[in-house]
Amino acid sequence: MPVSPRITLSGHPDPSSLESLMGHSAFKGKKGQELAIELWRYLVSPESGTYHFWAPCERETGMSVLDPLKLLNVFGFSVCGVQANLLSCLFSFAGLEKARNVQIRGHHIAEVFYDGAWHLFDPDLHAYHMKHPPNHGQIASYEECVRDPSLIHSQKNPSDPYYLPDRTAKDMAELYKIEKLEYQDFCFEKTHSMDFVLRPGERILRSWKNEGRWIYFKDYRDLKKKFPKEWSPIGPWERFSPYRTYGNGRLTLDLDFKRDAKDYEALFLSHENIVIRNGGISGEKGKTANFAIEFDSPYLFAAIPDTDASGAPCGGSVVSFEYFKKGSDSSRISVEILDERLQQWNEIASFAGNFAGHGKAVLDISEHVCNRYRYVLRFRIESRGEAEIEMKQLKIVNFFILTQSSLPALKTGVNSFTYRSGAGNGEACSRRIHCVDFRDPAIFKRFLHSSENLEYNPHSAAILSPRDASNPFSIVFKLDSPSGFLRNIYVMGLFQYVLEEEKRTDRVLCEISEDAGKTWRKVFDEQVRIYTQKWHFLADAETAIESECSSCLIRFTAHTGALLAKFRLQYLEKDTQQLDTPILLVHKWIENGEKKEYSETIPKGKMSENYQIECHCPAENESVEMISL
Repeated sequence: MPVSPRITLSGHPDPSSLESLMGHSAFKGKKGQELAIELWRYLVSPESGTYHFWAPCERETGMSVLDPLKLLNVFGFSVCGVQANLLSCLFSFAGLEKARNVQIRGHHIAEVFYDGAWHLFDPDLHAYHMKHPPNHGQIASYEECVRDPSLIHSQKNPSDPYYLPDRTAKDMAELYKIEKLEYQDFCFEKTHSMDFVLRPGERILRSWKNEGRWIYFKDYRDLKKKFPKEWSPIGPWERFSPYRTYGNGRLTLDLDFKRDAKDYEALFLSHENIVIRNGGISGEKGKTANFAIEFDSPYLFAAIPDTDASGAPCGGSVVSFEYFKKGSDSSRISVEILDERLQQWNEIASFAGNFAGHGKAVLDISEHVCNRYRYVLRFRIESRGEAEIEMKQLKIVNFFILTQSSLPALKTGVNSFTYRSGAGNGEACSRRIHCVDFRDPAIFKRFLHSSENLEYNPHSAAILSPRDASNPFSIVFKLDSPSGFLRNIYVMGLFQYVLEEEKRTDRVLCEISEDAGKTWRKVFDEQVRIYTQKWHFLADAETAIESECSSCLIRFTAHTGALLAKFRLQYLEKDTQQLDTPILLVHKWIENGEKKEYSETIPKGKMSENYQIECHCPAENESVEMISL
């Protein structure tokens, strides 16, 4: 199976990872002010950047999305605090000395330290402020702008762009008239990755056009009333030229059951009592059969939302299949979805009918799937008595939302593309992401392997605390590879700040064991931080797995409370080579009103290929698709 196939365009930023993004020519070899300006330009550019719209939220936690890869690839929009945090993350990853978020009246901005001083950049409202002569070649700091608002309203050398059309420099200068400087740590989460596996019979299409599938987050209803000028019935949009919005894509799995049975058994997450033959799947005689299929996407599954809150989202994820019954008994096929929180199967629908012959099932599962990156379906085939029921031609279509500017857009002239596969570590690794919200007892208990000296109260501010206050508590989580051996693991936790007057110097320690707790080694060791306008600070690290193991233990030891932990596992699939397939790449666009299409076939096992597409005039980009043959 091709792992993490991706298409990049020479000269176009590739935000599929922060490493690939920083390899772009705009950033390579630059430092100090030159680098900081280029990073700001990347985010404010109408071709590559983000735009102002209400913040997307994480389904598991209800918190604003802060992960840079999600913001750059999945959404492409957010509000000032998130945009400032994103730019601070890019400053940090690019190697600039220090970064932080700052606040003026009703607005958040990013500040970065280089060349011995702090410098202020606004990625949300699109501005930075040059100092007055004789230091007019330097960008002013937050403190300098607050001390002298003329740097905003009487700027002699304004940035390009310099504020959004509805924000005058005079009005913005008023927001800098504050009594107290307010600084915040930025939160650099690195849990997400754009890695995925394209299985036989699966295709992923990414389109510049939106097809009305997006997420109506829980707070959007109130925001629509509070900021009616920012609202649009089409969903997230940019209020000013070039009026950007979101793109949509489709992840489609189409199974005709005509391949070798072993191919499907390796493709299924689990299976029991199945028989695959002659283009159909059924159960062993007299037994109930089942098979489970996992969808794990780097993009967020989306649907047509109900913005009046009178019904469920629809038209996002649809299951269809044909079935054939021998005999008119009560044999049936049922569709179930896994409740990840409780680890139990819930039936969505069943299909049967007291007849013999052919039937067709179509099931919209959008309300169960929308706003998820991963879900698991299970199909139960129940043949009763002498009669049988057989499934044929299973198709599952999942719409997702994406950032238009993340796609490799054709331009006039020769466009040089590169196809690559393989995860960030260079291997054909798959990934699994877990979010453990300590406020949810069911989730916490599901992952908890053991604990010492722990007082657990999900309704308290700390949530976790030591039973004996003179000693730290420890919690241990067990993490398993879904298939094959673990290769890497990223660990992050959100821990409680302490007040400055407490004068505490205790630390948060994270360790890993690859031998069931016999030996431990450090992942990170962080000193607790002093409260700076936020309740929690992030501690994280990524580490390679040093042995051939399919599970590991992660141990946190601390005095301070904690809100959640997240884990990203990379593992080497057992059956990746068995299911390796050729890949068909298809680009579609319009030139002078004429539809154009280009296709390229990547041979089985090839992990890199270069190709070119020439456009003779400006192109209207439509879609790029990868099909596993």
